[in-house]
Amino acid sequence: GLSSFSMLNYFQKDLKRGVRLMQQLDLQDELCRTRQRFLKKHSGMEQYLRREKALLLVLMLFVCAHKLSVLFAASSELTVSGLIGAMLGIGLPAFFALAVYSGRWQYGLFFFLLGGYLAFDLFDFGVTTLPRLLNGSLVLAGSPLWLYCLALTEALCAAVSFFAACWLTLVPKNRTFAELARRMNIECGRIARESGQQDG
Repeated sequence: GLSSFSMLNYFQKDLKRGVRLMQQLDLQDELCRTRQRFLKKHSGMEQYLRREKALLLVLMLFVCAHKLSVLFAASSELTVSGLIGAMLGIGLPAFFALAVYSGRWQYGLFFFLLGGYLAFDLFDFGVTTLPRLLNGSLVLAGSPLWLYCLALTEALCAAVSFFAACWLTLVPKNRTFAELARRMNIECGRIARESGQQDG
């Protein structure tokens, strides 16, 4: 009797797991159909989403490369505040990149600020630090190679930031696709919530 009860209990748990798995598969299928419906209805949207994703990934790669260059350049004098600043320097652009990817193109305006800050910092480097390095009046404890790498990654990061900001916010077609992507994400979220409520 006890063994039969244990076996029945096991089968009930296994059945529940199977039902949950089927519900998850049904949810994924419905989300996929919703996404495909949006993409088919709006020609060019799929290409936009691919390009947007690639652009944001490239931008974040340059941001990370720049912050790593900052850390290596200042490795001999690295402080906790400098490390926190580097983490914020990666985390803040990542937050805005995710917001843009979710369909809120207005957050792309942040990359104008990022590009402007980096460009100003690069200009300051070219006006003050670089001439002193070239004429020998500024002597570094180590090799100046990381300083030049820092300037290069900063220039690339600034250029990509400005390009991303312009592409995301100034092109009307891209703003329209971003708004459609936001609606698609809202619809998928609604479907997922309703499915969760039914499971509960």
